[in-house]
Amino acid sequence: FQKKSNTYHTVVLKNKSIMTTKIIKKEEFEKHHFRNDCWIEIDGKVYDVSQWMLKHPGGERVIESLGGKDASLPFLLNHHPSVRKYLPSMYIGDLEPKPKRKYDALTKDFKKLYHKLLEEGWFNTRYGYYMKKVWVLAMMMLGITYLFSLTDYYGSCIFAVIASVMTGMFWQQIAFIGHDLGHNGITHSVFWDTVLGLIFGNL
Repeated sequence: FQKKSNTYHTVVLKNKSIMTTKIIKKEEFEKHHFRNDCWIEIDGKVYDVSQWMLKHPGGERVIESLGGKDASLPFLLNHHPSVRKYLPSMYIGDLEPKPKRKYDALTKDFKKLYHKLLEEGWFNTRYGYYMKKVWVLAMMMLGITYLFSLTDYYGSCIFAVIASVMTGMFWQQIAFIGHDLGHNGITHSVFWDTVLGLIFGNL
C-alpha cells in the first residue's frame, strides 16, 4: 500500500522493507540557489550540490546558475553517463510532481540521438585507440631524441629544426590525452584519471 502526506511518500514493499522518499515542494526547492546552498533537479530528483560545487571540474558558477532549477538537460549535454554514479550521494528527495516539460523539435531530436548513441556504445572508452595513440607518441619521442643527437653529431641545425617541429606536434597531440583525462573521460575513475593526467600532463 502507499501512504501519502505533505512531506513524505512511503512505499511498503512485499518483502516488508520500507523505502521513504522525501517530497520537496517547488517553493522550498527554488530557495536554494546560492553558492553555499545550492539544490538542482535532474529528472525529477533533487540533489544538494552545495559541497560538490567547489570540486566541480567545470567550475562552481555553472552549478550556481542552475540552483533551484531543472538541470536535467544541461547535465545530459555536458556529462558522460558514468558521472551519474556520483548523484546518489547528493540525493535529498523528489521534487513534487509538475507538468511535463515540453521541448522544442531540435531538443527532442538531440535527446533521441543521445540515447541512440548511448545504446550503441559510442560513449564507451575504446582503450585500443588510446594504446595506439600512446605508441605513436612514444615513437615520436624516440625520433625527437634521435634527431637532437644527430644535431650534436653532425653539427647541423637542420636536425634540430625538424626535432623542434616534431616536439611541438608531440605536445599538441599529448594535450588531447591530457584533456580527456582532465574530464575524467578515459578510465572514468577520478583517482586513475588524475594519476594518469599528472603523468601525461607533465610530459
